[in-house]
Amino acid sequence: MGIWWRLTRSFGIAAVLGLGLPGCSSIYGPLAGPNPNNCNNEPSLCTGSERCDIRTGICVAPADDTALAVTSAAPAAGANNVATWITLTGRNFLSGVNVTVGGAECTGVRVLSSTQLTCRVPPRPSSCGSVDVIVTRPGTLLQATGAKLFHYRSIAPFAAQPPLSVGQQTGSIGSADFNRDGKLDLALATNQSIVRVWLGRGDGTFQARVRAQRWALGR
Repeated sequence: MGIWWRLTRSFGIAAVLGLGLPGCSSIYGPLAGPNPNNCNNEPSLCTGSERCDIRTGICVAPADDTALAVTSAAPAAGANNVATWITLTGRNFLSGVNVTVGGAECTGVRVLSSTQLTCRVPPRPSSCGSVDVIVTRPGTLLQATGAKLFHYRSIAPFAAQPPLSVGQQTGSIGSADFNRDGKLDLALATNQSIVRVWLGRGDGTFQARVRAQRWALGR
């Protein structure tokens, strides 16, 4: 305590602790200096092309505003059995750009501005689900991908079908491609171990039923 008292009496407690004196360090370690990247919402404190981020108060490098980008599609979904006109929103669109939706070329492309274009999405009757939209600049390999921006959906209605006569003493029913022609068939088993099969035509209708022994379906 004696030496502490003499030091504080001679130099003052601030000098001993290194508080408030430029270039001094306290006995608890160096004082943290200002962050050179802090701009405290003052753009003039940033250098070069940096800008002051108002959310963080830190100087950050600017985004690449010259890059090609596609960010949204409207509408974002369409029926898979008809063509759909869509409007794409993005950045740096140029006249002559090529657009593909799910790998298929979008026709009738019209660039409305550097941020919007329209085109006609081709139908894909056998496809459902979300697909990528890709915009490519003319005469270059530069392209922008909008991941899963467009969704193909099926709205094909079911046609009215005549009732299928299944007979009496029915057991279970199943559906599979029994004759391996790529079309779904129906099979119904009776309590007498008889299997009735309706071969599918691929359009939701079936041919006249045939009879088969249950074991024959396994062949």
